[in-house]
Amino acid sequence: MINYNFGLEEEYFRKFVRAVVERYNGDGINDFDPNIRVKYWQASNEPLIEWFNRGGTVDGYVKFLRLLSKEVRSADSEAKIILGAEITDRNQKKLTKNTKAIISKLNGEKVFDIVDIHYWDAADKWKMEIASEMRSYLDKHGYTDVEIWSTEHGTYTNRPNDRHGRPLPFQSEKQQAVSLTKRYVYNLAHDVDKIFWNNLIEWSGMG
Repeated sequence: MINYNFGLEEEYFRKFVRAVVERYNGDGINDFDPNIRVKYWQASNEPLIEWFNRGGTVDGYVKFLRLLSKEVRSADSEAKIILGAEITDRNQKKLTKNTKAIISKLNGEKVFDIVDIHYWDAADKWKMEIASEMRSYLDKHGYTDVEIWSTEHGTYTNRPNDRHGRPLPFQSEKQQAVSLTKRYVYNLAHDVDKIFWNNLIEWSGMG
């Protein structure tokens, strides 16, 4: 188990990370499967939920990120580190104070290569307005070469409930398809480097 501000588990964590990366780095030594090569490692999927809401601090996350980056790169010099995702929805259009604090505290330290923004919103909200703020904030702190990805990205069909159990306004498959096209065309031209549509199978849900 990870101690969210680290302590006795630090050495165990180091050994665990190195062992996992060596198992999947594709170098032919102790590989689980020579056809599997994992080159991207994320420092917590959504820190707001998995870290900060469980008692973790910014200082603790920064230490975790530094340890992760060091051990991953020791086991695979070609590996890339992804900063845990910023989460957006219709109620949040600005970077959270935790994301800003992490980037500010590291201030150009080369411990991550990519930042992630999870973007869920209605079909007509296809512009990732937060991306420009992220780009500006990264550049300001010495991360001009860091890419911006959206590894969870989508909008819903039909009328599912939101994460609080409240029904969302109806959206058709046509609205979803139009939104998908606009999201890729616009956002890839405005500060976002890669977008991963969340599901490739039929799904009406959203968070």
